[in-house]
Amino acid sequence: MDADSIDASSTEPAKASKTVAPEGAPSEQLKGQHERIVVQNRKNRFNLVSDEIDHLVLSADERGRSVDNKASFLAVAAGVIFGGQVQVSIVLPWFVASAPLALAALSLACAGFALLPSKRLGTTPKLLWLTYRDSELSGAQVAERMTFAKVQYEERREISLGRRAKVIFYGFMFLFLSMIAFVSIYAVNLALF
Repeated sequence: MDADSIDASSTEPAKASKTVAPEGAPSEQLKGQHERIVVQNRKNRFNLVSDEIDHLVLSADERGRSVDNKASFLAVAAGVIFGGQVQVSIVLPWFVASAPLALAALSLACAGFALLPSKRLGTTPKLLWLTYRDSELSGAQVAERMTFAKVQYEERREISLGRRAKVIFYGFMFLFLSMIAFVSIYAVNLALF
């Protein structure tokens, strides 16, 4: 016998047993194996997605700390402009001399807004406890719902983080203009004395 005839003869009885078996036992066994594979694949996908979401949460935490650090720097720099402007004796009209102070105040307001803690939107520990302590959902269903809640929370947090970053950008623009105004007024004062 050659290899082709062995392969053909070994597959023939399997096909015959599927069609001949009155209860369909082999097809039920295959169906059960298929369902287990589908469930395992779903668990694997869920674990991968959950791990990636956790990675994105950590990344958002880092960006949030970066925005907080920039806002703190902005507040300190605006304070330096305030202190420097107050020390300069001014021979210009008050509305011109106060331009660096006004711009530094805007910069400080932007830093203050960016440093405000945002309201926690979404799931809280107490809400999780109250929702799932007596739930009849399976562990997989609870995990799936909690992961979805985490995704929604992170989407809202990304929007908030984007707004805070934009405010910091405007704050740095005001600070830059304040520094230009401060140096210009100082130069004019030096030229006039």
